[in-house]
Order: sequence, then C-alpha cells, then structure tokens
Amino acid sequence: MTSQFKTLLLLGLLTGLTLLMGQMVGGKEGLVIAIVLASAMNVGSYWFSDRIVLSMYNAQEVAPHDALAHLFIVNPFSASKFASLFSTHPPLEERIGRLEVVARLS
Repeated sequence: MTSQFKTLLLLGLLTGLTLLMGQMVGGKEGLVIAIVLASAMNVGSYWFSDRIVLSMYNAQEVAPHDALAHLFIVNPFSASKFASLFSTHPPLEERIGRLEVVARLS
C-alpha cells in the first residue's frame, strides 16, 4: 500500500467519523458544522503537513556549509593551492576580468 493511499484512507475515515458524530449530536445542523470542521481539518492537514512532521522529529535548520559537509573529503570553501591543481576553471575574478576586457574591445 502506498503512503498516499494510506493518507487518503485515514483522512477519509476521519472525515466520515466527524460527519457521523456531527449528525448524531446535532442532526442536520450538526452535519453542516461537521462538514465545515472536517474541511478545516483536511485543509489544515494538507497545508501544515510539512511543519507538523518537522516538529514531530524536532528538526532544526542546518547552515549551508554544514548541510554539504558530508559530501566532501576536503573543505570546498577553503582557498588552498592544492585545490587549484584540480580546478577546471580559472577563479571567478579572473573570468570577470576577461569578460570586461572583451566587452571593452567590442
């Protein structure tokens, strides 16, 4: 069973239960109130699902340099001479300078 199907099934059961309880408690008016309540719960579950899951796992924001650290053997943000041995492009400042020279010539 896919997670989307399970989510749809659970939200459908919750909506049905809410509607049933609303009708049992308040008749026709209770059913209308239950429809509004169920709609609000479904929209809220959809709209805030990311925040709900992140708060369940006590997730914390990660700084950009920490988020990529596990992908590199060496620090890509350090400017060492050893890193320039494997560089496939000149430094950004040099590329901009070359473009400015070309722009002045044309």
